Amino acid sequence: MTYFWTNKISPGFYDMALDAGIKSGNSVQAMWHHTTFSFVSKYIKNNQLILDYACGPATLTGKYLSLDSNPICTDISSSQLNYARKIYPNKAEYLNLEEFKFENYKNQFDVVTCLGLLEFLSFEEGELLLKNIYSILKPDGRLLITTPNFKMSMKVIEALLNSIGDLNYSNEYKSRYKLSQLLKLVEKSNFKSVASKKYMTAGIFMGIFSNKLAINLNRLIESLSRNNWGYLIFLELKK
Repeated sequence: MTYFWTNKISPGFYDMALDAGIKSGNSVQAMWHHTTFSFVSKYIKNNQLILDYACGPATLTGKYLSLDSNPICTDISSSQLNYARKIYPNKAEYLNLEEFKFENYKNQFDVVTCLGLLEFLSFEEGELLLKNIYSILKPDGRLLITTPNFKMSMKVIEALLNSIGDLNYSNEYKSRYKLSQLLKLVEKSNFKSVASKKYMTAGIFMGIFSNKLAINLNRLIESLSRNNWGYLIFLELKK
């Protein structure tokens, strides 16, 4: 996994793909990422201390959050962090995962985000990560997670996304969670409260024609399904 994230993905790749897709007015890839960041940002308040774990080029913090406190963004890729330091110099403190030690941040964060990471970890690695994140959250602190919903037709979606994007993730996945399996992982951690939603519907693929159409149709389907249907799973875990 380390080689893929540090050598296969160019610095700022996701950030620039989002910008280019929004500018063009029609991009499934851009709307996929925009929908996730917009969805998650609604669960974060301006006065909270945030850790964005596996932040990539810090798109969530840089583009979607306006925080009073100074968040920490950490990632395995030094090149992505260097990009973030250049593009978003005053938005966060940027630390390589090797520099970030859980034992130095006990009970410090209001919210930790972990977006699109668990699928690249084994069940055992995911279990250890959740326990470590639990230790750095304040009492009543929250962990926000997103991961693909492999109960849906994700093999088809994988193939489609791989065909329209520049990267292929299929060989990098270590875990392919359904909601029931994800909840079993959570049970092994110490979190006492779980809220789950499914989001990202087929409407997002209208981004081929129009970003605005994709966003509106996706919102409509999510509303009609009451977030019980979607290609991605969102979990809100409370300490």
